[in-house]
Amino acid sequence: MSESLELARRTFVTGQPGSGKTTLVMALVHALLERGVRCQGFYTQECREGGQRIGFDIVTIPSGERAPLARKKGPRHWPKVGSYSVDVASLEKYAVPTLLLPPPPTPDSKAVDVVICDEVGRMELKSEKFKKAVRSLLKLDIPVLGTLTAARYGHRVAFCDWIREQDQVAVHNVTKSNRDGVKALL
Repeated sequence: MSESLELARRTFVTGQPGSGKTTLVMALVHALLERGVRCQGFYTQECREGGQRIGFDIVTIPSGERAPLARKKGPRHWPKVGSYSVDVASLEKYAVPTLLLPPPPTPDSKAVDVVICDEVGRMELKSEKFKKAVRSLLKLDIPVLGTLTAARYGHRVAFCDWIREQDQVAVHNVTKSNRDGVKALL
């Protein structure tokens, strides 16, 4: 692991949509996996159809299993975030378990080296189970690499502010112009 991950046990990147948060985290995950670091968690990926964005999917790490997170044309009973309907049941079935760590194989070892959580955002926060899993995760003695939604139009996200205030949390702001520098820093 990098020194930054060891010093800041919980490293998050934040930035506006399209700034490269997920791309940055996935580059770091690939580098960690190449070094034999055991990663577990999830990331979100844009879902397109006919060249148009129709929503977002959850992709689990390390299995690569995909499931819907949000769709522009979701059922009416799904909670809304902007123009998207959030599939809370899918989030809780696929993403939440990746944040809950298995017991280590032996008392002196760890089953997982780093937990990936991309993203703690407005869609994911529609789930109380997700929030509970994140709170529990941040109490554990394990490195976390994740992304936090940024304030938009002056509207802050209280849960993300709470994460920023936790011990051993480092948050790096990512923009299109600085993302390569942030990657080198991490």
